[in-house]
Amino acid sequence: AGRGFAVVADEVRKLAEKSRLQTIEIENSVKQIQMNTQMAVTKMDAASELVKQTDTALTDTENALRSAAAQGRQINVKACDIALAVEQQSRAGEAIGANIARVEDAVDNNIGSIENTKGSVKTLSRITEQLDYLVKFFKYLLLLNIFCI
Repeated sequence: AGRGFAVVADEVRKLAEKSRLQTIEIENSVKQIQMNTQMAVTKMDAASELVKQTDTALTDTENALRSAAAQGRQINVKACDIALAVEQQSRAGEAIGANIARVEDAVDNNIGSIENTKGSVKTLSRITEQLDYLVKFFKYLLLLNIFCI
């Protein structure tokens, strides 16, 4: 009977050691997941800030282009007035007006492109916010699982 007890005790010790090693392995996995999650959150925060900065820069650029377009329109009006007042400068005024119209068209095209880009940046910003929420949610779930283990 003593020999049987020793065999059982030895098996119990082996199982306990296996359990201890698996527990350490699980702890290491959880720590690695937590570190990866934190790195992901940090990167998402940085990306979110970059998206916000890009949005601000695009808004500033859009405002500057709108101002340039308005100034271009004012110049076009003045150029037409000069062309009407002075017959000799008529041809020069028409050339200036045509160039300004091309610049105005180019600016208007750029404004459209910027507005499209701004919409894309806003979409990216919303996606970033959603991903940030999901990361926080998964961190919360991880914490729940750690305390439930």
